[in-house]
Amino acid sequence: MRILQLNNYHYPRGGSDRYFLNLSCALSARGHDVRTFSTKDLRDVHGELRGEIDFDGLSSLGRFKAGDAFRFFYNNEARALTEQLVPDFKPDVAHLHIYYGHITPSVLRPLVNCGIPVVQTLHEYKIVCPAQTMLRDGLFCDSCKNRKYWNAVRHRCNRGSLLRSTISALETVSSEMLGARRSVDRFIAVSHFQKRQLVHMGLDEDKIDVLHNFTQVAENPSVLPGDYFLFVGRIADGKGLEPLLKSYVRYVRQSGGEPLPLRIVGSGPEEGRFQAMTSELGVDHLVEWRGVRVGEELIHEYRHCRALINPSELNETFGLTNIEAMAQGRPVICSDRGAFPEVVRNGTDGSLFSSGSVEELSGALSSMTIEQALAMGHSSYERAQSMFSVERHLDAMEEIYASL
Repeated sequence: MRILQLNNYHYPRGGSDRYFLNLSCALSARGHDVRTFSTKDLRDVHGELRGEIDFDGLSSLGRFKAGDAFRFFYNNEARALTEQLVPDFKPDVAHLHIYYGHITPSVLRPLVNCGIPVVQTLHEYKIVCPAQTMLRDGLFCDSCKNRKYWNAVRHRCNRGSLLRSTISALETVSSEMLGARRSVDRFIAVSHFQKRQLVHMGLDEDKIDVLHNFTQVAENPSVLPGDYFLFVGRIADGKGLEPLLKSYVRYVRQSGGEPLPLRIVGSGPEEGRFQAMTSELGVDHLVEWRGVRVGEELIHEYRHCRALINPSELNETFGLTNIEAMAQGRPVICSDRGAFPEVVRNGTDGSLFSSGSVEELSGALSSMTIEQALAMGHSSYERAQSMFSVERHLDAMEEIYASL
C-alpha cells in the first residue's frame, strides 16, 4: 500500500511528532511504500522517508513575518507541492496528523480532487477547540461546542491574548470552510476519553475510530531498582512542572534516608523559569536537567528510573510517555487528567493522583519502594505488550486504511 503521511514537523518536537515518525517508520518496515510531507528543519530525522520535495514552511505564530499572516491560514506553496506530489506518488491513502498553521488545509483539495481517501489522527482537540485543550483557567471548557468558536475570543483562550485568540478562532473557522471536517473520511481518536469529548463537542461519532498510540515494547522488562525519578516531556505551562517540583521538595524533606534524585528530560519555553524554581526551593543539587533525549538514550533513561512521573494538568488525549515507560517495565506515577486513567491502572501499573495535589504526589513518591516499583513495572510491561505494541497498532491501522 502507498501511504502519504503529512505532519507539520519531521523531528520529535513533541509526542505527536514522535508518533508520526514512529508510525511512518513502522509502516515502511512492514513493507508499505511510505512517503512523508512536512516542513524542512535542520533537526529533521528519517530523511529517507521524504521525497524529493522540500518545503520550508513558515515561522511559528510568535515570530511571524509580515508575509506569513496569510500563509498561516492557507499555504499556497504546500498546495502546489501536494498537487505535484500526489500524481507522482499515487498514494492509496493520505494520513494527516497536525497540519494547521504550517502545511494548512490547503492540501486537502488536491487530495480530494485526486480521489485519495483521507484519515486524520487527532492528537489534540483542535478540530473542535481553537485553543486545542478544552480547558480554560485550568478547568474543563466546552464553550465552543457546536462551532461557537467566538467564545475563544470572548474568553481570550490563547494565552490570554485577544489577538492570538482571534487568530486561533479565525483559523478554526477558515479550516472548516476549507474542508477540515468534510474532506476527512475517518478521524482516529487516540483514546475513548478523547472520542467522548469530541462527540460531546459536535464531531460526527460515526466518523471516529479509537486506536490507542503504540510504542516499541522491550524484549525484556527492566529489573533494575531505579536510581532516580524521571520526568519526560515538554517543559511548558500545563505540564505540571510546578506541582512536581513542590511535591519533590516535600518528598525530600520527609525522606528518612537518601532521597532519589529527579531527572527532567525535555526542553521548552519555561525551562529557565523552572530551573530557577529548583534553586529557590533548595533542591537544585538533586534535580538534573538532561535536555532532549531520543532513541537509545531515552530508553536508557526509562530503564534506569524508579518510576516515570507525568504530572500533567492538561486535558490529555493519551500520554505517550506513559506507555514508553511501561514498555520498558517501569511504573508510572501520573495525574488523573484526561485519558491517563484509561492507560495506567491505579495500584497496578503505577499510581494516579489528583491533578495538582502536592500532598498526593509526594506521597506516591515516598511509597514507591524498590519492591513496589518492580511489581508494578512487571504489570505495566505486560499491559504494554497486550495493549500498546507496534504489531497490534499496525494491524488495526491497516484495517482502517483498507476500509476507506
